[in-house]
Formats: sequence, C-alpha cells, structure tokens
Amino acid sequence: MRIRKSTLVILLSLSFMLTLSIKKIYSNEGVVTIKLPKGVSMEIPKDWIVASGATKFILQTLNESFLDLQNMETDKVNLEFFAAYIDKKEKVAAKVIATYKPDGEITQSEVQVITEDQVAVFDNGRKKSVEQGIISMGGELKSWGGTQKIVINGIATLITEYTYFNSGSKQTNTVRLVSVLNGKNTFSLTISYRENERKTLRPICDNIINSLKVAGL
Repeated sequence: MRIRKSTLVILLSLSFMLTLSIKKIYSNEGVVTIKLPKGVSMEIPKDWIVASGATKFILQTLNESFLDLQNMETDKVNLEFFAAYIDKKEKVAAKVIATYKPDGEITQSEVQVITEDQVAVFDNGRKKSVEQGIISMGGELKSWGGTQKIVINGIATLITEYTYFNSGSKQTNTVRLVSVLNGKNTFSLTISYRENERKTLRPICDNIINSLKVAGL
C-alpha cells in the first residue's frame, strides 16, 4: 500500500510532537523539592498535588522551588504526607505516601552490610504482610518482584516491588515500597502508579525515588 506524501508529512509531524511531549513528561523540569522532617527531601513534579494532614498544596501555584513541611508530626502511624498525580477525570493515577516509624531499631550501618540471605528473610516477611493487607481490602496480589538493597544518594534502602488488583478502582497498580531503616528516624515511601500507564508514569516515579535525600546520610 502506497502512502501519500501529505499523509507521510502528517505522520512525521505527529511523531515529532509525541517525542517532544514524552521528553517533557520524562524531564526533571518543573519540580518542587519537598522538605520533610528528619532531613528527608524529594522532588515532586509541579503538576502533582501534595497534602500534609488536612492541608493541601497545589504545587503549580507555588512561586518557590521548595515546600517546607519539616515541622509536620511524625509520631503517628497514619498518613502525614501524600502526593498524587490526578488525571483529567480527577482520579489518582500515581501517588507517593511517606510514613515515619519512630520505633525502628535497625540502623543504617546495619543495612549497609546486610546480606542477600537477610534481604530474603525481610522479603519473605514483607510479602506475607502485604498479601494479607491486599486480601483484607478485597484485592489480589498479581505479581511479586521481590526486595532489593539499593543505594540512593548514599542511602541504603530496601525496595520491594509488586503489582496488585484494586477491587475498588478496578485497576491493577504497581507499587514500590522504599524502606529507609535508620533507627528512630526510620521511614518508608510507598510509590504507586496505574500499570496500564506504566510507559509514562514509571519514569516519573523513578525520578522521585532517585531524588530521595536524607541529611547526614
């Protein structure tokens, strides 16, 4: 089948525009550095919204390149920090939740030298806990990617990845649990996105994880 020259020009133009759009989505331009308690910080895209307690921040409206939330409470197990990308239907397509665990006992120095066998034990316990939680909410664990020790900006993290079906939204989501074991300063990030939008949302979530910093580590 022959393609007309005019049709080819249109296709090439659309391809070029799509490339520009993808580069814009994947770039780090237009981010806000979120400063959290205990020296934790990360970069969140400006087209996301952020909530701390009952307060919501629309990052696009901020003039500053950072948002200081260092004084928020961290002695509760419930949500204290929430960031999300909202789609055109006002549904959450991707999100980040930070949870502090001031009763943590494992230190960063211990995680730095953790063995593969110890990671496997950690992974086994986490899988049981996660699967029980998903089932209790009427969902289904679809796949388990396991736990890896990954060093990010000098921080030894344990990152667990899995996908699950959310019976409420009828969506399959990919989740990465980023655990920073650091004694009383222990915290975790739960980063998730809709699996059917993996191509665009995965790189954005990668950038958030890779921007993680902890003062003094």
